Amino acid sequence: MSRTHVRKNLTKIFIYTLTSILLISPAFNSSYLALAEDVNETIEQIERFLKHKPNSLEGNLRLAAAYANKYSDTKEIRYLDLAIEKGRKAVQIESEFLPANILLYMLLSQKAIQQGDVTLFRELNEQYQAISQSSLKPKQLKNIPHPSFLAALVYYRISADKTGTPEEVKYENQAINELRKAIRIHPDVSIYHLLLGRIYYYQNKNDLALLEVKEAIRLEPRDPDNYLLLGDIHQDNIHRAENCWDDRAITQGIQAYKEATILAPNHPYAHLGLSNLYIHRGAYNLAVQESKEAVNLYDTHYTRARLGSTLLHFGDYEQGIKELNEALNKEPSSPLARSSLALAYFLQNKFERAIPEYQKYIEQEDSPNPYAILDYHLALKHIGKDEEAEKVLKKYAKIFAEKPWRLHLLNFHLGKLSKSELISKTKHKCHKSEAFFYIAHQYLLVGDKGKAREYFQKTLDMKAFGSTEYIAARSQIKLLNFH
Repeated sequence: MSRTHVRKNLTKIFIYTLTSILLISPAFNSSYLALAEDVNETIEQIERFLKHKPNSLEGNLRLAAAYANKYSDTKEIRYLDLAIEKGRKAVQIESEFLPANILLYMLLSQKAIQQGDVTLFRELNEQYQAISQSSLKPKQLKNIPHPSFLAALVYYRISADKTGTPEEVKYENQAINELRKAIRIHPDVSIYHLLLGRIYYYQNKNDLALLEVKEAIRLEPRDPDNYLLLGDIHQDNIHRAENCWDDRAITQGIQAYKEATILAPNHPYAHLGLSNLYIHRGAYNLAVQESKEAVNLYDTHYTRARLGSTLLHFGDYEQGIKELNEALNKEPSSPLARSSLALAYFLQNKFERAIPEYQKYIEQEDSPNPYAILDYHLALKHIGKDEEAEKVLKKYAKIFAEKPWRLHLLNFHLGKLSKSELISKTKHKCHKSEAFFYIAHQYLLVGDKGKAREYFQKTLDMKAFGSTEYIAARSQIKLLNFH
């Protein structure tokens, strides 16, 4: 799963937090949450009752629960505020009544996390202290999310809102500090380790992330989210290997995602993770199956775009284009859908149609994919717009300068490196696959189809199944053989 979508897991963690609070104690009388089918009617009935008995503990608790239910239905924050107001009233009436403390703690937690409200931390700590000094057993108390964990969720929520700014890391680190506090107090709570692992993963600290998720799995081996993170880490580790990619990481990632799908068959991101790893194995048919399952479970622009992209690897360009257009109908600014649509036309040598899609993609991105820029450049060259093609490369030269190999590719396309010099710069099969592919296109541009076919075949021989160069070389050989 890409880091762009990692923060979606915050929602699931948040749901866990609220659910665990409600289920932790037999001392919490669930009848306070037993509402009539018509929540508005329930609210009116309790309000009438409280006009006559404003200091009724049970009445205020029931009204707080009713407003919380109304907030859940409408997502209007005013109802959550009213619920908190009545929860505070109940605690004021009886400060050591455990159900009142728990309900108020739940409501304050919800507002703090949903709105990133750090001003509620003090009150949350007060209610937690009241709960911890009650008759709850240590095992029951452990199941109540610690205030430091809630603070971590709040800081993590804020960091998500600050993505791309210097404050993003600041709030992530505050979340890490709070999680460490929570883990020192309750080291055997799986969800604490899971969130800490997630943040480390988001910060590219995969070694630390792996330690935390393994501990989370040890503590809670039946939680699918633990295996989802484990799969994400292994997937990310694939391209950290010195020899192009780590086959062991692919195997471990597949095992982790499979375990996640066994425990939670309806988890779309586990199926997407499997799909991507099957692509790296060259098992494109299995990849398509998993992507289709993800769409069936969660039909969004992202899952559609992933399915469309996977179909391109499988070789079904027509259906891939349909899925990508559907993704763009849902979200016109989807970078994955737009760049993949451009690639779909590029794969078929429909350069006139690929070019405007590449233009739209590159113009909307602050830092477009350098390989999309190279393909855009080649598409322009193939229709005789050499001058415009060179301008594109020079305009985005800084992006290529970020990594030595990409800079070599840029210099090759600008005529500063020869074919043999580019090959001499390669360090592993992924580099070789890319070098052979772009050399093949140079031969294709001058009309030497024999040499082009030779180097496209060399690209395939590298078996870099997860690369666009592999599927593009496969497509070019088919086109050359057909013509």
